[in-house]
Amino acid sequence: MTTNANAPRWPSFNALDESDWDLVSRLTRELSEIEGDRLENMDAVLTIMAGCPNHVFWYMDERPGEIGYEIDGKEWHYRLRTVRNDTSMGRRLLDALTPRSKLT
Repeated sequence: MTTNANAPRWPSFNALDESDWDLVSRLTRELSEIEGDRLENMDAVLTIMAGCPNHVFWYMDERPGEIGYEIDGKEWHYRLRTVRNDTSMGRRLLDALTPRSKLT
């Protein structure tokens, strides 16, 4: 198998540093505390995730089992995934993230 050295690469999910883990902890706690109906949940998720580094979001979205699906018995991941999978809100969520290139 050949690879293209110029092909874009996904961020390394193992590249979370200590400050990233602090952010993951804060975001998952805030997501777990959301109450209200589905539309209110989506707006709250957008507010919480605004400015989140892109690589942190993808880690949370793709590897929730490594974080834990619940915080103090309250689920958080399904809220994030519901917004990401929504046709209009998902685009808004991805647009609200901060690319890794803008973090330095």
